[in-house]
Order: sequence, then C-alpha cells, then structure tokens
Amino acid sequence: MTTATRIRPRSLHPRAVDWILAAYNLLLIGRWAPLVPQYETARWLVVVHGIALGVPWLLARAPAPGQRWLRRLYDLYPLAWICAFWRELDVHGRFLSNAPYDRALVWLDQHLFGVHLNALWLAAMPGRAFSEMMHLCYFSYYPLLLLVPILVAFGPGRVRREGTLRIAVAYLACFAVYALCPTTGPDILHVVFPESVRGGLVFHLNHLIQDSGDSLGTAFPSSHVAGSVTLTWLLWRLGHRRLGIAGAVITLGVLGATVYTQNHFAVDSLAGLLLAVGLQGWVVPLVLPAAGGAVVPWPVTRRTPVPRARAA
Repeated sequence: MTTATRIRPRSLHPRAVDWILAAYNLLLIGRWAPLVPQYETARWLVVVHGIALGVPWLLARAPAPGQRWLRRLYDLYPLAWICAFWRELDVHGRFLSNAPYDRALVWLDQHLFGVHLNALWLAAMPGRAFSEMMHLCYFSYYPLLLLVPILVAFGPGRVRREGTLRIAVAYLACFAVYALCPTTGPDILHVVFPESVRGGLVFHLNHLIQDSGDSLGTAFPSSHVAGSVTLTWLLWRLGHRRLGIAGAVITLGVLGATVYTQNHFAVDSLAGLLLAVGLQGWVVPLVLPAAGGAVVPWPVTRRTPVPRARAA
C-alpha cells in the first residue's frame, strides 16, 4: 500500500500590498542613493531596501504556511515594515533640508485660507480647559491606532488582508510625500504657546510622546488625520457600529486638534482628509481583488448558522 505524496499549495503572494511595499522600497533607494557619498548610513539603507525589493519574489515561491500563526504573519508583515519606515523618515529628515518645501507649504496655507488658522485659533482660545480638550482629541488617535490593527490581526484571513492593505496604502502614501517633500509644519513659524496651554497635563503627555516617537519632515499631509480616517473606515468595514461612531467622533476631533495644537497647518489636515477618503473610497476597491480581500462588508460580527444534517 502506498501513500500519496501531499503537495503543499503555494502561497497566494505576491498580493497588491507586496508590490506597494516594493514600490516604496524602490522610492527610498532613489532618495538614499544620492546621499551615499556623504553618509555611511545611506549606504546601508540602500542595501536594506535593495534586499527588501526581493520580498514579493520570495513570497511567490514560498509554500502556503500550514500553521495559523504563520498565515497571520504572512498577512500582517507589512505593518511591521510601516513602523520601521516611520522611524527611517526621522533619519532622512535630519540629512536633508526642508527649507524650500517649508516655504511652499507656508505660502499654500496662507493663500488657501487667507490666514494661518493654527496661530489664529490658538490666540483666540488659549484657555486651559479648551486647550486640554483639544490635546485630548489629538491624543485619542493613539488608542485608535492600537485598537484597529489588533481587531484586524485577529480577524479572518480576508479581514487581515484587506485591513493590512488599507492601512499600508494610507500610511505609505503619506510616507512617500514625506520622503519626496519633507516639511516641518507650524514649528517653522516659531509659534509660542501661552502659559495657560503649556501648563496642561495632556499637553505635556502629547509632547512626551512626540519627543520619543515623532519623525522630522512629516507635516504634509497629516498622517494623524489620514490614519484616523482609515482606521475608522476599517471599524465600519468590520461591522463594529458603535466603535465606528466613536472612531468618527475621534476623527473629527483629530481633524481640528492637529491644527489647534500646532502640529499641522490647516492645509496639512485637509490634505490628510482628502488623501485618505480618495484612497479608501476609490483606490483600494480597484486593487482589492488582487489583495485577496472583498469589496462587500465583512459579516465578521454576525455568524450565519450552518444547518445541521438530519439523522436518517
């Protein structure tokens, strides 16, 4: 008696998100390559991004993982890359001058709104209570950033694939702009916070987080706004209606708070909003079939009962 040899199916990669990551790696090679003669760091980063370009090719030839945890890793690995790319932008921002892009951004904000709304708003409403509320709105982005990827990670395969794609598209689009046109934001105008604002507890908490995890040159467009829109979009897609409503409220708060707290010009926040809506509503549905996801809402919170066979 012979046992048939079982052939493990190949991975469903490369998917759309794999090629998007490859494109971003190629972009970063182009940005770092001219800096190689000046900085040894640039040389190593070119090598790292060059190796990363081979990931889609490797995934296409890898067998489909049998273990559940490995399947999750295959689906979610782009999120780890996004975290690394964010820290890399800080290194990139320290090697390049933002001056020409900052001047263009100041001009654009002034001519689009007539004034710099961030400075006008802070001067008009410097009260401690209102300031703390706005800084709390800004802080609320971080719990949203932690919650939604966890929900995506523990969802079914199509949830992981579509969720990863939507998050990667939103953040990498922002990162690509930062890499090509790094901008400082309102700090270029040397905005001074009144004592009523600087004395707030949430004000200090936000600045502590920014000092430890922010990256230079990431003002336009606002990734806080683009990320909040994307994460809220995913909550609705997951079928979590109450969390979706909470996410929408958070997004509205973040949209205003990014301006009031002097983290962004109004044009930065507007650009983040328009970018995220355009990507999630138009671009992602176009590439979703190649991502192994679905364009219909996920019924992950409602399970359809499976009829049982009657006994003979």
